Amino acid sequence: MPRFLLILYLLMSSLPILAQSSGADGVGDDYAPQAGNGGYDVLHYDLNLAWDDTTDILSGTTTITALATQDLSAFNLDFIGLEVNAIQVNDEPAEFSREGQELTVMPASALNTDDTFTVAVTYSGVPMSLTEPSLLFTVGWQRTDYGVFVGPCCLMGSATWFPGNHHVSDKATYTIRMTVPAPLMVVANGTRVDTIDNGNTITYHYEMPYPMPSISTIAHIGDFVAVEEESVRGVSITHYFLAKDAQALTLEVVGRVGDMLVHFEDTFGDYPFDSYGIVVIPELGRSAFESQSLSTHGPDSLDERTVAHELAHQWFAASVSQTLIEETWLGEGFATYAERLWLEYLGGFSATDLDAMPNYYSIFGLEPPGLVPPDDLYNSTVYFRGAWVLHALRLRVGEDIFFQILRTYAEQYQYGNASEADFIALAEDISGQNLGDFFDAWLNQDGLPPVPKIGLGA
Repeated sequence: MPRFLLILYLLMSSLPILAQSSGADGVGDDYAPQAGNGGYDVLHYDLNLAWDDTTDILSGTTTITALATQDLSAFNLDFIGLEVNAIQVNDEPAEFSREGQELTVMPASALNTDDTFTVAVTYSGVPMSLTEPSLLFTVGWQRTDYGVFVGPCCLMGSATWFPGNHHVSDKATYTIRMTVPAPLMVVANGTRVDTIDNGNTITYHYEMPYPMPSISTIAHIGDFVAVEEESVRGVSITHYFLAKDAQALTLEVVGRVGDMLVHFEDTFGDYPFDSYGIVVIPELGRSAFESQSLSTHGPDSLDERTVAHELAHQWFAASVSQTLIEETWLGEGFATYAERLWLEYLGGFSATDLDAMPNYYSIFGLEPPGLVPPDDLYNSTVYFRGAWVLHALRLRVGEDIFFQILRTYAEQYQYGNASEADFIALAEDISGQNLGDFFDAWLNQDGLPPVPKIGLGA
């Protein structure tokens, strides 16, 4: 065989092997096929970034530490919009290409299964926000008159400002360093461990030592005033308001959160993080959203129910995150039901008093929360009928067993992911009951089941 044909044969015969060693461009979630990536598990993100308020340019380097779960000649990161200047894998320059949200990295040396490796992406540009087709709100990095707010980062919002494995199932710890013009402040997840005055700029350094999904990352930038306190059990509480709003809004929040923390710790178990706080963003109006260790509220959403709802997400969404994108009721239904539990505590309601629930008859027209459509992931059913799933379970199994289920669920899956099937299996195990038909009726059937008789297993 001529030499050039032999070389061509060897090259062609090696292509299937190379293809098999490339990580997938998604984790295989039916509701978002290209969200996340295959072939590796992220262990830690180190974001070292700077933002210029004159040009709106965000620049810097995100360094990812990951574990290869297969042999890799190439792997993908999710990244949207910003220009990539250079990539290094294990401190060696790497080739890369881009198509849509997919940033494909080709390391100089192939990675082997169980290798721990680093990938450093240096980039710059003006971040863009996104309108997700499955959501009714804008997500990701958003410029404001006073600075920036980030979020909510549902699905791919976090990919607008740092590259990564952006699916809720891949949680990691975080270091976030952000340099901004003085005197602006950065508010990010975790504990602020350092503030460096550089003269014209300030660098804020936060550490999040607990695994966090990328959809939970925030970095708000503005002329914030911090109001600090501590819960009676030692949780650090810091609320952030724009300087012009601080005096008017402080009294609406401070004091209430500390009491809620104690009540929810008694109900769900110890608070899973070191700190908590509320950031008030004018653009949000009556809206609010959670992120790990922080919730972001519009000034008109500082009411009892909404504050309780977002705080409860620290247990159910942040610490225990859903496994699949479509199982949104595992976060929103739980947080909505926590509103009822807080009102019970304040008003003396019992399990059989339905006054603190969304009206039972009002959810007749809502589709089952276990079948939420892919183009409307956060519709009313995951909140209201999702909450009714839990209330019906409480009536079915009784008070003591129900709260044992919640506490065990929060503890057993702490800092990880859980699925609907995991929750059902746990409820059956603790209650000793076969709950398959019960959950199927509430989660998957169009007809609304009757309210169970308390403690009768109906």
